[in-house]
Amino acid sequence: MDVKRLRRGVRAFSKFEHPDFYVIENDRGINRVLDERFHSNFLLVSGPTATSQIAEKMGEQIISEGKHTVVGHEVVHRAQLSEAERIARLAKEKEAYIMGVGAGKVSVDVGIASNITGEETAIMPTAPTGTYIESKILSIQHDGSRTTEIVGNVIYILNKQRLFESPFGLILRGAGDELAILSAQKDWKLATELGKYVDFPYDASIAEKNAHYPKLIREDLFEIRDRISSGSVMNGDSNLPKLRNHVIDGVVESGVIATEKLAKYGRATTIPFSGDEHHYAHALEDLVSHDLYEESGHGIVVAEGYVLMEAFDGNPEALDIRNALLTNGFSVNIPRRYKVQALLSVPQYEARRGRYGRLRHAAATGKLAEPYVKELVAKFELSLQSPTAPIN
Repeated sequence: MDVKRLRRGVRAFSKFEHPDFYVIENDRGINRVLDERFHSNFLLVSGPTATSQIAEKMGEQIISEGKHTVVGHEVVHRAQLSEAERIARLAKEKEAYIMGVGAGKVSVDVGIASNITGEETAIMPTAPTGTYIESKILSIQHDGSRTTEIVGNVIYILNKQRLFESPFGLILRGAGDELAILSAQKDWKLATELGKYVDFPYDASIAEKNAHYPKLIREDLFEIRDRISSGSVMNGDSNLPKLRNHVIDGVVESGVIATEKLAKYGRATTIPFSGDEHHYAHALEDLVSHDLYEESGHGIVVAEGYVLMEAFDGNPEALDIRNALLTNGFSVNIPRRYKVQALLSVPQYEARRGRYGRLRHAAATGKLAEPYVKELVAKFELSLQSPTAPIN
C-alpha cells in the first residue's frame, strides 16, 4: 500500500485545527487519500510555471480515476490575504474543495482559504521545505503589512516522488530548513533553562530524534564539498541522490515529530524547528523587497542564519560550515547592511512573537553590540564578497 497515514485525529490536542499528514510514494497514491477524506469536486490552486504544470498533471490523475471532478485551476502569485479570499470565494461558488499544489505562497494562501471556507483542504507540497511541517499560525501580507491569521482544516499529502524530483535549488532550500533545526534546539534549551518556555519545556529525546537528518545533511554537504575541492567531481551530482533522500526524509520526519511527538504537550509549536536563524530570515525579509529576498529563497537565507548563529556561539567549525555551504551553491546576495540590521532586530522580532532565543538574551545582557554584529556578518555571511569590503 502506497499510502501511509501518520496520525489520525491529531486536531484534538490543539484549539486550532492541526494538519493531518499522509505520505505517498508517487502520484498513484493521491486518489486513495482523496477518497478517504473528500467526496466532491476540486479546485486546483498552484503557483506559476513549474508548479502549475504539476497541478495540471495532478488534475489529470484525479480525473482519470473517475471519482472526483476538477472544476478549475487557479494560480496565486503572492502570499496575500486578497489571494486567499479570492480562492475561498471561488471554491464556495463552485461548491468544491481546494487542493493546493506547491509550497510557500501556495501553502499560505490555501491554508488561509481553508480557514475562510471552514472546509477541509488538501495541500501537496512540491518542494521539500519546512513550510508545512506543523505551524498553524502563518504570516500573510494584508494592506502592505504583515499580519497573522489562524489556519485550519489542512491535510498535507507528501508525495515522495514529486519531492525527490524537485529542482536542486529547492532541495538546497529544504536542506537549509533542516539545518536550522540544529540551531533552533539551542534556543529551545536556553529559553527553557531561563524559565521562558514553561508550557513547552525542552525535551532531549525529541531534540535528539529531530537532529538525526539535519546532521546527515550537513555530512552530505561536507562530502560534496570535499569531492569538488579534490577535483574528483565537477559538482555534487554523484552525491545528489543521497542528499535528496536525506532532505526529503528529514522534512517528513519533522512532520511526524510535529504531529505525534509534540502531542504530549497538548499543543503544536514550531519552537523545536525554528529559532534565531529563522527569526533572522524573517527580519531580513521585512527589510528588503520581495523579489530580492526570493532571489535567494527562504531556505537559503535560513541556512545563512544557521551559519551566523554557529559563529555567534563560537563554534570553531563555523567558517568551515560556511565554506562548505558556499561550495554547494548556497548564496544570499543581499546587501550586507540589511543583514546587519536584521540580526540586530531579531530581539525585537522575538519579543513581538513571544519567543526567546540567544540573540534576545544577548541583547538583554548588553552583549549584542553593532560593531561585533558587523564583523560577524562580514566574516560568515553566505556571500563571496570580501569580509573587508565596506558595509554596502
